[in-house]
Amino acid sequence: MQAPGVLIVDDDAVVLRLCEKALERAGYTVASASNPYQALELIRENRFDLLLVDILMPQMDGFELIEEARNCQTGIAVLVMTGFGTVETAIEALRRGVDGLILKPFQGIEDLLNAIQQALLLNQQKQDAGRLHVLRPLFDVSEALISETNPNLLLEQILAAALQLLQAAQIGIFQRPGTETEMRLLAARGGIAWRRLQGKRGFIETLLKGEKRPYSTQDSRVPVLIQQFLAKFELRSAMSVEVSRAGGDMVFFAGRDQREPPFIESDYERFVILARQSAIAFENAKLYEDLRRSLKRVEESQLALVQSEKMAAAGRLIASVAHEINNPLQAVRNCLHLATRGEVPDDQKGSYLEMAQKEMDRLESTVERMLDFYRPGRADREWVDVCWLIERVLQFLGAQLRKHDIVVHTHFQEDLPKIFAIREQLQQVILNILLNAIDVLEDSGRKKEIWIDAVQKKNNLRIRIEDSGEGVSPEIQSRIFEPFFSSKMKGTGLGLAISYGFIEAQHGTLSLEPGQHGSGACFEIVLPFRGKHGRKTNSGG
Repeated sequence: MQAPGVLIVDDDAVVLRLCEKALERAGYTVASASNPYQALELIRENRFDLLLVDILMPQMDGFELIEEARNCQTGIAVLVMTGFGTVETAIEALRRGVDGLILKPFQGIEDLLNAIQQALLLNQQKQDAGRLHVLRPLFDVSEALISETNPNLLLEQILAAALQLLQAAQIGIFQRPGTETEMRLLAARGGIAWRRLQGKRGFIETLLKGEKRPYSTQDSRVPVLIQQFLAKFELRSAMSVEVSRAGGDMVFFAGRDQREPPFIESDYERFVILARQSAIAFENAKLYEDLRRSLKRVEESQLALVQSEKMAAAGRLIASVAHEINNPLQAVRNCLHLATRGEVPDDQKGSYLEMAQKEMDRLESTVERMLDFYRPGRADREWVDVCWLIERVLQFLGAQLRKHDIVVHTHFQEDLPKIFAIREQLQQVILNILLNAIDVLEDSGRKKEIWIDAVQKKNNLRIRIEDSGEGVSPEIQSRIFEPFFSSKMKGTGLGLAISYGFIEAQHGTLSLEPGQHGSGACFEIVLPFRGKHGRKTNSGG
């Protein structure tokens, strides 16, 4: 560990020499000056841990020297020597914030060494207390930064925090992406020409290559190039910190104008901590932003797949729907043809027109039902009467069921409570399962039947849909809910996968269960009830 550096200042050559020898023997690194101006030159060129200074000197008061010394080296400890131990002197020493006072002549060398050790210890305690004081606001700031996930808003928060904590007029945040050497400005506050600070030989790069500390125009140890930059940008003090992160290095710059005091070491320490926390928070915010974009793309793809499956289901119904549309169209055409014939009596023409109107109403109802099923649905939760919803799907599938001579048996528990769910999604799930059942039974040589039960068990609604087909073979039972897996030649493999996702999103389950009426497939939907809401009407709202 490096020995503490002590600067002794006294116009008494005997005292000066005595202190020098005593401190050197005790292991201190010692420099001495016989007048205040010589001492200031040493302070500007070297760093010291303690200033041992006489109060009464002809050229400059010892207290004036202390003030000048602390302007150059803020954290230096001060031990005052005086031959006049008055109360006024002690009070003035306290007011000036010195770390100790010792009377001349010394009682012994041990007293001097003890006083120096006590002054260094007191100064260190004051420095630690000061760091703790400035670190407390940083903890609050760090928590606020980490909680912000929008990169643009985060940069504004960082700038505001830096302005508040550092009391700086100029704050800039730069990023050096990947292996690139050139920095790009992310955000800034202040009227400085930020673009001119960048570049391989710019002000910021020059600061980063120097010592890890603040620079000011008052410090004679500052390199000439940095002094020139400070003058060029009309700054009294400046500092810069670079933080390396996986997504690219971040560079933070702070500057104070000529009318402001220079930065000190504790400012730089705060700046380093703030920069590191800010870089981590910015990296997290970018990751959150990438995640949000990915989730949005997944959501858009999922919606596209859902709509694709809806259209595929619509294609499976085209034949029966076309049949339902064609019959009333043909009837309308015949009625209109007869109503326009001249030999038909007027009262009979009116009857034909009335028949045509009824068929048009029937046609309009059929088209409306189909549009209602296949237009993009709402994703809002609402109270849903499941029994009404099942009956509505069966009504829509009526022509398809009649065409294949399929008999549907329904068993709905009386006064079954409504559930809080997304109606369009639940409707799509029931439709997908019933369409699969119709496909299975279409070419079946067995009696074609479907059983639908809706009952309450504890706090759950259970819907079971079972068909009289051959069932799902054990080899594929574990894969039926996988996307793009289908046992049918023309299947999309999305129907059950999307249905599974719909039910899971509503905190329910969709599963393949053993049948109660035979060996066919039996799908069970389980959804939780949320609140008590009795079924009083046959409306879907």
